[in-house]
Amino acid sequence: MTDWLDPLNLDSEIFVNTGDKSSVGRPLPEWFRYLTWLGWWMHCNSKQDRRIFTAVILPTRICCSAFCSLGSVISAARFQCDTSTGAFMGWKQVSELEHETEIFFHLRDDSSSFGRKNAKGLFKGITKVTLPFDDGGDTECARIDIVSIRRNESNCSLFIPREKIVGYDISLTQHTSDRRERRLEKLGEFYSDLIQDSQTGWVLSGKKDNLVITNKAGWKRQYENLWVSTLDLDEEAQNHPLPDIVLSTDDMDDQHNRSLLLPYRTEIVNSKDIPLAILDGPEAIVSLRDTRCPNVIMLLDTIEYEQTISNTLTQIASQRSDGELPTIERVPDSLPQGVQMEMYAVVMK
Repeated sequence: MTDWLDPLNLDSEIFVNTGDKSSVGRPLPEWFRYLTWLGWWMHCNSKQDRRIFTAVILPTRICCSAFCSLGSVISAARFQCDTSTGAFMGWKQVSELEHETEIFFHLRDDSSSFGRKNAKGLFKGITKVTLPFDDGGDTECARIDIVSIRRNESNCSLFIPREKIVGYDISLTQHTSDRRERRLEKLGEFYSDLIQDSQTGWVLSGKKDNLVITNKAGWKRQYENLWVSTLDLDEEAQNHPLPDIVLSTDDMDDQHNRSLLLPYRTEIVNSKDIPLAILDGPEAIVSLRDTRCPNVIMLLDTIEYEQTISNTLTQIASQRSDGELPTIERVPDSLPQGVQMEMYAVVMK
């Protein structure tokens, strides 16, 4: 029998419970499996020159938007396995920086459980220096003047050869703390259980996979006692709160979370770079005109399907390009009971 999660090719079942952290979970109900698939499919099929709008009408919206987020993060976990992609700078990027650019990087620290410490410095350009034990003459190096570090090692210069630049994890954004990184890598292990070829470090790449426009206080209350795991075992280590699993944040400047929560009528900056928007309810759908994400999911419950929403969908449908809608494969023949869905592709001009 076909299942909504079949196209995701997961290596482990997802379990959910509504008790405490140590409660035994049960497999995701069909509703949530469908929403997880939808978030995954919409993220996988994100393109800058085409938008896909999907309206979903449900018996209730409670606890639904986060499972769409879960699907999008699962998609990212499979296709963003290289921890350096988009996160840290290579030699070409570093060499093109402006003089005095503030940068962040890692230095070796054997006393740390991660074997490194965070540091901040100023890029001082590319220069040639004679390094110790180097018989080949002058070596081209990036010079960084250290201005801030966890220990008293400021006011000194660091010279990094081209072939060693990637080992310093150079970034224009501040690295997360060891404590937070440990938490994020623990969550990365959840996705490694689901997807065997996923590496835990992808969670640190600093990319947003989805934004959710919703009532933030209500959203957080919905998931207070909802736990997700990959094993049907009474083990605390395997259970995580759903908001943690989707790496949610309401801080637009947070560099290390994947799902961005925004309240109604918020100015949305650079949303075109986020693959998926999830508009949670009719008030959120008002923000559709300000949302530039390539793909959009609109969630409504049955009593919320008003004339205004119908007019919005009619307007989208009038611009649709049916030939641009990707084929949907390996899913059940019918939607879960009580669920309706409309999906349209629109070519960007």
